[in-house]
Amino acid sequence: MTFLQKTILCSALFFSQILLADSTSYQDPSVQNPKPHHKKSHFHAIVASGYAWSMDANIRNIDYSQWASSLEGYDASLGNSAFIMLGFGYRLFNMLDIDFDYTLYDTFYYQKNQVDDFGDRRTRSFDLNHQSSIFNFTFSPWTFGFYKTKFTPFIGMGIGVGTNQVSHFQTIFCDPTQGIGLATSIGSPHTRNSFAWQGMGGIRVHPCNSRLSLDLAYRYYNGGTFETPSRLVNYNGINFGEEKVKPWHGTLQTNQLYFAMNFSI
Repeated sequence: MTFLQKTILCSALFFSQILLADSTSYQDPSVQNPKPHHKKSHFHAIVASGYAWSMDANIRNIDYSQWASSLEGYDASLGNSAFIMLGFGYRLFNMLDIDFDYTLYDTFYYQKNQVDDFGDRRTRSFDLNHQSSIFNFTFSPWTFGFYKTKFTPFIGMGIGVGTNQVSHFQTIFCDPTQGIGLATSIGSPHTRNSFAWQGMGGIRVHPCNSRLSLDLAYRYYNGGTFETPSRLVNYNGINFGEEKVKPWHGTLQTNQLYFAMNFSI
């Protein structure tokens, strides 16, 4: 279990205990019409965790004078990743929420196995570390009540900045004569900030007289364009040398499910 996954688990357990304590707070039975134990606030804090399934990265900008062509091409998905999100927001008109969130993702992984025109086999890979800062607008015009609990469907969208860092960029050449893999190109980490956006929809569950509400939602997230390194250390079987190359471009796109806890401040 990674550090991020442990953090998500501990956060979920901690806030579930807060929800339980808040919803079962003591009330004096001698008081017939008790007042709410907290004042209503339009500000709220957000803690969320979820899981992201990546789509194909749309790897492009390949210069085939520098990179070997193959029937498999260069496109591939970036795998899946857990994430944790922190934020704060403000409620307007009792139906519109404006909030800011920061999301940190576990590492995405790219790997592509290729066979070139001469039958040589290569595996190209890199890690993609991603984080985002997003402003969101969430619309929730209807609320339904059932057994001291309010259920509120919502939809929303957000725009902001995604930070993409490509690291551990390498090509492994499978040498058939020695039966081993040789690293023939290695790139240093490269970071790029890009425009990011997302759209989401879900349902909010709010126990009456509680400061906490819970969201269960789906989100499409586009983290923008990332770039691979423009300088590589190459190995031709005899010597190492540095070479300037045209960087690849790709796009981080994910489908996500997440669980959020909103705490009225």
